Amino acid sequence: INWMATVDLVALDFLEEATPLSHRMLLERYCVLMIYNTMDGPNWFDQLNFLSPDVSTCLWQNRQTGLDFVGISCSLDGIVAEIIFPDNGLSGSFPEDIYHLSSTKIFAFENSTISGTLSTAIGNMGELFGLYTGPSLLSGTIPSEVGLLKELNYFYVNDCMMYGTIPTEMGTLPLLQELVVKGNQLTGPIPSELGQLPDIIALILYDNELTGTVPTEMV
Repeated sequence: INWMATVDLVALDFLEEATPLSHRMLLERYCVLMIYNTMDGPNWFDQLNFLSPDVSTCLWQNRQTGLDFVGISCSLDGIVAEIIFPDNGLSGSFPEDIYHLSSTKIFAFENSTISGTLSTAIGNMGELFGLYTGPSLLSGTIPSEVGLLKELNYFYVNDCMMYGTIPTEMGTLPLLQELVVKGNQLTGPIPSELGQLPDIIALILYDNELTGTVPTEMV
């Protein structure tokens, strides 16, 4: 917060504009900055322009020719749309602030050593299209609030340390195409509700401690 209040020229411009949009963009810049602060940003392989006081949050990224995209991308009106950090040396836990990024469509944190849990506040992210988190040290349960994510197409929490059951609420996601939770410590029966998913094309559950069978509707 001190950096934003004293050094960050973009944040100071937002404060001067004092419009609903600039206030939202200021909050989102803070939330993204918390990812850097809590996930060992100074040791990332690519710093992605983070902590550049005169660079828009939407340009905290690497778009060099020939490289896969890494970093933050935004919608045309400057709202954070994608947070993509594969293979960038992330560690630490998800900051709770991340769940204020309610219009973000893609969260990708593959191949990291991030830890912590998925918060029930994930249900606030109503526009989320894809979540990709493994392999990582993420643990805890899959919150039932995932069932509130009606735009969700891809849920990849694979090769982590998740435990508990697969929430039955995941069977209510109308657009879910790929559910990949292999390589965890999940237990209990495979929910029959998954058989109600109209668009599912991939259900990958192996290397867990699940019981029962895949719903007959999916065989």
